[in-house]
Amino acid sequence: MDDHWNLLNVGWYRRTGDGVVLEVNDAELSILDYSRDEMVGHHVSEFMAAELVPLLSEHIDGYNEGNQRLIMTMGLRKDGATVPLLDIFNRRELREDGSVEFVEGLHVTLERIWSARQLGAGPAELAERLHYIALELELLARSSGGATRHLLNHPGLADLSPREKDVLSELLAGARVGAIANDLHISPSTVRSHLRSLFSKLGVSSQSELVQHVRSLSGEI
Repeated sequence: MDDHWNLLNVGWYRRTGDGVVLEVNDAELSILDYSRDEMVGHHVSEFMAAELVPLLSEHIDGYNEGNQRLIMTMGLRKDGATVPLLDIFNRRELREDGSVEFVEGLHVTLERIWSARQLGAGPAELAERLHYIALELELLARSSGGATRHLLNHPGLADLSPREKDVLSELLAGARVGAIANDLHISPSTVRSHLRSLFSKLGVSSQSELVQHVRSLSGEI
């Protein structure tokens, strides 16, 4: 299990290519209010709103093919209540024959938006709740977990220092020099120094070439 998502309090699950749950973290159990035994070994259709089940095969195919990255869905709690979720593709693992061994996904609950509406929150309070949810999603996108962290362990990147991998992770997430400096609490000149070292070690001459080169390694994992 990836403890990274436990720290972020994000629901994490691993399932087979045909939708059977293999593993979940504590946050996923908390969101849907099931025990681990009640989820593991069961099909994902048991944990989503009934009206969405007819769309499930399309959703599973999108994840299995790696084409679908994020959808809005409704989870089904043990007590029959529904909970609005963002379902985010994390990574997939393929067998040698190209079939899907497992897929990992993330669930971020959007209950705070709905509860704000139900409680009659004013525009300012609703905007504040939306702001915090946006920050959580940014943290997910910019984290070094999941597929990016897996990629950074590629043998072709073994010569990189831990700090160079930090910079590279930020770059792969789309951050620019200034944002990388802020996130890593270093100066922009230090970021550029790390980038020059990365260029030299990996035989590229620009940030775009660096990103393209590193992403090309994903096909070798």
